[in-house]
Amino acid sequence: MKAEFQQNLGQIYNETLEAKKWVGCDIWDFFSSKKVDDYCVRPNSRNVIIILTDGYLNFSGHNFQEGDSYSYISEKDGAKGPLIDRRIGELKDKGLEILLLEMNPIKITHRDKMKETLENWFKSMGIEKVVISETEADMVATETIIKNFLDNKEQGI
Repeated sequence: MKAEFQQNLGQIYNETLEAKKWVGCDIWDFFSSKKVDDYCVRPNSRNVIIILTDGYLNFSGHNFQEGDSYSYISEKDGAKGPLIDRRIGELKDKGLEILLLEMNPIKITHRDKMKETLENWFKSMGIEKVVISETEADMVATETIIKNFLDNKEQGI
């Protein structure tokens, strides 16, 4: 599995950089609508999700606010408050592990708040192992982070 993932990671990078078209995906809805349960949780398995994202959760159609919480983290404002959590504690006993790679804030002032907001959101759902990594200079560093995570060398929160 590790070799196949590393090969596919290289292909993802190459095709994405060549196309120069980053449409994104709706990470907030993926977790909030319970799609994560259908696609990523298997009983008696190690359930690892590796997310490649710049760290901004900003998908048209799902950008809204409830009280002081948001469904998005925007490029303009960063994380203005906590993310809306529709799954408080629901993923606690699912054995889910998250490795979020390539966080790349447009403004350096967004970095710490983005990381804290994402970590708190995952943790509030009951996910116990979360590692968030900023953009690395090359794919070799990213592959090392993935290898360490899969080999359980990265502890997370």
